[in-house]
Amino acid sequence: DGGFGAKRRLERAFCPIERRAPFPGRGRGHSEVRQPMLQPNRQKEGNRMAYDAGMLACCINEIAGLSLGARVEKVFQPEKDEIVLQMRSQEGGKRLLINAGSGAPRICFTEAQKENPAVPPMLCMLLRKHLQGAKLTDIRQAGFERVAVLTFEGRDEMGFACHRRLIAEIMGKFSNLIFTDGEERILAVLYPVDFSTSAKRQLLPGMTY
Repeated sequence: DGGFGAKRRLERAFCPIERRAPFPGRGRGHSEVRQPMLQPNRQKEGNRMAYDAGMLACCINEIAGLSLGARVEKVFQPEKDEIVLQMRSQEGGKRLLINAGSGAPRICFTEAQKENPAVPPMLCMLLRKHLQGAKLTDIRQAGFERVAVLTFEGRDEMGFACHRRLIAEIMGKFSNLIFTDGEERILAVLYPVDFSTSAKRQLLPGMTY
């Protein structure tokens, strides 16, 4: 009896939070079965899946499968750091969101429709000028970096075929959006980077990306 009692005391000391219930049909003093209280596995609110190079590769693969060959119908800039391309292909219409904000930078399809400013920002007007009517011919990831390169085929002011590239750098607080011509000469950049900001890498209109 002493050995059994000692064993029971050790179980109580090291057992997690539990609920004790008697066997059905037995009264007090009889053996009890232990039923552990399972705590729900709750994920902390606000947690987001990391948007790393692997996640970007999956998103690019999805976009390529659904939107290659699609034409840009409209360009919106509902937020300072967010561009939305309304595109249409044989499969139907899609809204491609490119966010270069520090909070949740990403590139993906979206169904959300935000209110747009009454006066479009300069970047939005430039993208409308060059991309509306253009066709998405390629989307790729630069190496295994968090950089998506979208290539569009359209017409220049003289009516000749030309290419334009929209480069989304998805790098947390260093995220950026760069618009270039076919020779990768920068036409516009969401967050310009001059020599006072970075001595190693500058991003300014007129420079080569």
